[in-house]
Amino acid sequence: MIRQDLEATLDCQNGRVYIIPMELMNKLMKAGNDEDMAVLTAVLDGGGDMVHLNASEGSASVSIYRKHMVSQDGTNIPIVELRSGKGDRFLMEGELTREEYLKKRLKELGISGVEIIGRLQELSDEYQRLMES
Repeated sequence: MIRQDLEATLDCQNGRVYIIPMELMNKLMKAGNDEDMAVLTAVLDGGGDMVHLNASEGSASVSIYRKHMVSQDGTNIPIVELRSGKGDRFLMEGELTREEYLKKRLKELGISGVEIIGRLQELSDEYQRLMES
């Protein structure tokens, strides 16, 4: 079974959905980078929502899929799914993400504080080798 982690749910009653980077949103609202809370408040007050797409692991490409689910009474329910546009494979059930793996290994090794910084690359490389095997 493929691992699936629900990061967020957008509840859209109708209308369009726009996905734009926070920097562009700040520019459109004429807000500075330090005014993220004002931008978020305006979005939420306008009936929108904010989802953070953590692109630090790789590409920020997003693919959008329309799926059709059928309920018990035969009603078709459209589902829109957003996925990272690039990648080699899905994690299987029980496999750890890089972040989860790093936290686990740091705890196992008893590493904390400033010492973490010196070991992050080594443990990231260890995770990479594990994923390639």
